Amino acid sequence: MKNREIKPAQTSTGDGGAPLSAGRFTVNRERWQTIVAGLDKPTIYRISNSSAQSSTDPGNALLVQWGEPPRVTPVQTKNTVDVQSKSIAVRAGDGGKLETATGWYEIVSD
Repeated sequence: MKNREIKPAQTSTGDGGAPLSAGRFTVNRERWQTIVAGLDKPTIYRISNSSAQSSTDPGNALLVQWGEPPRVTPVQTKNTVDVQSKSIAVRAGDGGKLETATGWYEIVSD
């Protein structure tokens, strides 16, 4: 299964009037999917794992790769993490029955 395209969810405006971008993603375990790249300066993003879970399937963790040198932070289902970086990539981790993980991201501060 191939990774699906990142779909921008919305654009809102922060206190300073600067545009804040946000989006949704569905990723698999096979490769990293870049969601933010090539920023001029490190920006704080909130990454959320919204993968489905049930009493029989705990859902997949979401792996977030960020920083320089690259670090990997696991995010369990229904949890979020804030990371500061010029680039961020995600992929599905282990734990669930499916090969995919879904989630969303948004700028917290730039």
